[in-house]
Amino acid sequence: MRLIALSQLTGVYGTVQENEVFDCPEDIALQLLAMNKARKADPPRIIKETKVFTPPEVGPIVPFRDGVVPDSQPKGMASEGNPVLPGSDLDEQGTADPRGRRGRFRLDKR
Repeated sequence: MRLIALSQLTGVYGTVQENEVFDCPEDIALQLLAMNKARKADPPRIIKETKVFTPPEVGPIVPFRDGVVPDSQPKGMASEGNPVLPGSDLDEQGTADPRGRRGRFRLDKR
């Protein structure tokens, strides 16, 4: 049993000072309590801290509107007939590379 000594005590539980918490067998604890040499230790206090949670304000969901878009081309994009960039500076498709085509180098030629 857990007790708190009211004065200095010595016994099977060892030597304890005044106001010191100690454990001792049940029968000895009852004798110390009866002689007013110790008192019962209070159980440890558990302090719980809680926070109040308030959910944010929730309004009605805006319904999906399936309507006509006033401008089919978004701003900042040019139509096909009016390109933003000038023509390509790449060679015509199918033009051979002047360096030629090279294959992989193999160590063993079969």
